[in-house]
Amino acid sequence: MKTLCVFDLDGTLLDTIGDLGTSCNLALKQLGYPFGYTVEEYKYMVGNGTRVLCERMLKNQNPTAKQVDALYEAFKEQYAIHAMDETKPYPGIVQMLCDLQKQGVKCAVLSNKPHAFTTQLIAKYFAKDVFACVYGQRDNIPRKPDPQALLALMQELDEPSGQVLYIGDSGVDMQTGKNAGVYTIGVSWGFRQKEELWQNGADAVVDTPTEILQFL
Repeated sequence: MKTLCVFDLDGTLLDTIGDLGTSCNLALKQLGYPFGYTVEEYKYMVGNGTRVLCERMLKNQNPTAKQVDALYEAFKEQYAIHAMDETKPYPGIVQMLCDLQKQGVKCAVLSNKPHAFTTQLIAKYFAKDVFACVYGQRDNIPRKPDPQALLALMQELDEPSGQVLYIGDSGVDMQTGKNAGVYTIGVSWGFRQKEELWQNGADAVVDTPTEILQFL
C-alpha cells in the first residue's frame, strides 16, 4: 500500500502555462526586449526552475549573469500580478485528491517554482488540509531532478521510498522520482509528451487523475 503521493505542481496539479507565458512576455517587454514566445514554446522552456527559464528566454542573446538576474526579477514582479489570471486545477484533480484523502493517503507537493509562489498557488486553489507538506524551490536546496528535496520531504513525513508515489508531467519529474528510488508516474495532460515521460524512466503514464488511484 502506498501511503504518500508527491505531486509536481505546474502541468500536473495546475494548468499554469498561460499565466507563466504572459508574465514572461511582459517581463521581456519591461526590459525592452523586442521578442516573446508562444504558450506552446513555453511548455518546453519551463520545468527546471525560474532562473533556467530566464536563461532560456535569452538563449539567443548570449546573456550575461546580470541580464539573467534582471529578467528574473522582472518575471517575479509580473508573475506576482498575473499568477492567478487564468491558472486553474486540471479537470479531475480536486476529486482525485479528495479520494486519496478518504483512503488515508498523504499528499504533498514538490515544485521547481519558487517556494513563495508555490505556497500562494496551493493556498488559492486547494483546501488548507489537502497537502501534508509543500516544497517549492529554495536557494539552499538543489532543484529537481536532484532528489535531495524529495528525500527531505519523505523524511519529514516519515515515509519510506517503498510507500511513495511521485507524479509529474516532465522528464525532469521522471528523473527526480527515479533518482529518489520511488515509483514514478507521468501524466499526459501536462506540458510535455508521453514519449518524454517514458524516455526519462516513468514506471507508468496516466491519462486521467483517477487512474493514479489504481497504483496505491
